[in-house]
Amino acid sequence: MRAYLLSIAGAILVAAIITILIPGGRMGKFIKGLTGLFLLAVILAPFIRGVSAGEFTFPESEAVSEDDGYYERCARMLSERDEAELSDYLAETYGVRAAVDVLRSSKPAFDRMKITIKLSPEGINGEEERIHMVACIREDVETRCGCKAEVS
Repeated sequence: MRAYLLSIAGAILVAAIITILIPGGRMGKFIKGLTGLFLLAVILAPFIRGVSAGEFTFPESEAVSEDDGYYERCARMLSERDEAELSDYLAETYGVRAAVDVLRSSKPAFDRMKITIKLSPEGINGEEERIHMVACIREDVETRCGCKAEVS
């Protein structure tokens, strides 16, 4: 390793001297380019020798497995965020309190699969108003979230 570092240092020193002594112009640029290639060859020489001799080998590629636990945690966190947002949205838009449960897929897209909403009876007067409210909320949530919603 020490010899390798010394050879790199020597090549850099030689390249620096050549760069100082060579005049500008087309020939100077050509020689500076060759000097750069020489430095690159000195730096890469041990690696090229190692690969050609079979000393450097790349490990066999292993199958990469997905971290299902991580995906499930992400889906759960997104579901909790959706539940809070939908609960606030229903309170602001319809003036009702509701228990919201959002089920998301644990696949990397984390699509919403199903939303369950249980309305509290407070603020809803009569059965007809409740039926109308349930239909409006179901349609609104399904349009807003792009999945099936059950409202009761």
